[in-house]
Amino acid sequence: MKRIMFFLSLVISSLSLGIEVEDKTFNYRDTHMIVEGRLPVFKDGNIVVSTKAVDNFEMLTEIITMEERKFFIEEDRKVTTNFILKSDYAVSGNSLGVESFLVKTYYYTGGRHGMILETPYNFLDGRELSLKDLFKEGVNYKRLLKNKVEEIIIEEDASIFYENIFIEEGEYKFYLKEDMLIILFNPYEIGPHESGIPAFSIPLTDISDHMSLSLKQ
Repeated sequence: MKRIMFFLSLVISSLSLGIEVEDKTFNYRDTHMIVEGRLPVFKDGNIVVSTKAVDNFEMLTEIITMEERKFFIEEDRKVTTNFILKSDYAVSGNSLGVESFLVKTYYYTGGRHGMILETPYNFLDGRELSLKDLFKEGVNYKRLLKNKVEEIIIEEDASIFYENIFIEEGEYKFYLKEDMLIILFNPYEIGPHESGIPAFSIPLTDISDHMSLSLKQ
């Protein structure tokens, strides 16, 4: 089976609240494949807190490598299509003092267009946060956020989503930026390709009475 080689570089950057980020970079090209990525390994001192971003990228790499092998070797295709996988991340500040990271990934395996994914990671005092951690005990935060998202859809442009705008309650993907809680949905989850990655910005002041974390002035 074809093996893919990676070239790694490590960079340590200290952040304000205890989380450190060790960058793991990927850079590989061959005739039909391009793999480029900068992914974060989250650490608290010498302790690794999370490698999920790197793990997910490596899993996608294996999947795309197998698809490329099947396409060009097993099916003996004679085209110049490139299989592409690229990823990078950004850090956002916010008024809750949470460290939010957004990993953006693009991959293309043929067809009319590629796929873009966005995966957030959130930390406070060296601990990864879930959506539940943002809210007071007993608050039905899933119902609260579902209603907020549906209100935004109705107010903005419901036509770019599926006809039934009912959003299921769940542990939504989220990150924090400035004074907003941003809820993300996967491509095709609540709308067609044209709607991209649906992202809904909810002002923290609208939900602060329900939150366990206080806004920092």
